[in-house]
Amino acid sequence: MASEQRRRTKQEQRDASIEKILAAAEELFIKKGFHATTTEELGTQAGLTKGSVYFYFGDKNTLLLSLLDKVQMQVLTPLSEKLSAKNVPPMERIREFLVHQAKLAKIAPAMLLLPIMVSIEFAGTGEAAEKRVKWGYRRTAQLLEKVIAEGQADGVFRADLSAGQQASMILALNDGTMLEWWRSNRKITGRGLFDALYAVLFAGIALPGIARPN
Repeated sequence: MASEQRRRTKQEQRDASIEKILAAAEELFIKKGFHATTTEELGTQAGLTKGSVYFYFGDKNTLLLSLLDKVQMQVLTPLSEKLSAKNVPPMERIREFLVHQAKLAKIAPAMLLLPIMVSIEFAGTGEAAEKRVKWGYRRTAQLLEKVIAEGQADGVFRADLSAGQQASMILALNDGTMLEWWRSNRKITGRGLFDALYAVLFAGIALPGIARPN
């Protein structure tokens, strides 16, 4: 019984240390950039030693990929489910996409900012982090394009622009809004972020006379 308790305590300590390192990496990679952040800074920010970072992750690249795994779980998987919901009208699925982003911007902004920063910092490198982020953007774009094509077929989305072009516009607006929110030191509320983005987006893709979902 005592040995089982010790094992559980050690596992809890291990899990806590890993979470501290991941949280430190989120903050520093976004504020300073991946390459400008040292392993020593990661350890200090986490309240641990530099050796702890190596012990749990091996190197910074593995740490970054672990963070991108969290992005997939918290961002990409839920978005895929919302955009793929066949029983939900296309415009409502776009709304759910933006609502989910707005909620994350409030409770876990790093999950939205990190892929943007990685896509910029790792552009053209061909490294695993760049490939992982590119795959995520490509997957989201494909799902958005499919939803928009359905909306065009239903007569609710404009057809003078291709579904692919409109999907790219949605991703660009979403990323641009997140960057502006970050630059403004988060002065925009999550609800305000959603309202502004959705109003601009709806005006751009919906046909005249189409009622906007609440």
